[in-house]
Amino acid sequence: MMFWLLKRIRLGSAIRRLPGMALVRDSGAMCVQLDSKVLFTDVLRLIAILREHDAKISIFDPCYPSPSDPGAYFDYVLQKAVGEIWSMTLGNHGWSGGIYQVDDRTLAMQVYGLLSIGQLSKLDIERGAIFKHYEPVTERSNVEMIEKIRAQHARS
Repeated sequence: MMFWLLKRIRLGSAIRRLPGMALVRDSGAMCVQLDSKVLFTDVLRLIAILREHDAKISIFDPCYPSPSDPGAYFDYVLQKAVGEIWSMTLGNHGWSGGIYQVDDRTLAMQVYGLLSIGQLSKLDIERGAIFKHYEPVTERSNVEMIEKIRAQHARS
């Protein structure tokens, strides 16, 4: 219990040093509250801090071209990741994907892109999950996914 509390205190302290951001609780989960005027460089710093603190990020991206309902739910975790990379999976009603390897910049572009169009104000950093039955995608599929995310959020 003390380790968990100490970890949260350190994370909160690191986030408070970033302009326009605060660690908050929302619907029982730890979240980062993001001011709409946050700069891309600060989002990139936030993503690095969250990686250092083993966060589990969950995002709904309404811009993602889904085969079913609009958008997709993205989960980013460090489980099954290599180096300074996030493992990511996505899905929506009736479909889900394999495990992709995504760099900090691509994740930051997605977060900043959603923030800049008013589709994100809190970043859930506790509920992301990668299911054990998912397999890593091919290198080609991984590159295509990174390109798709970056193209959707190219304003950053």
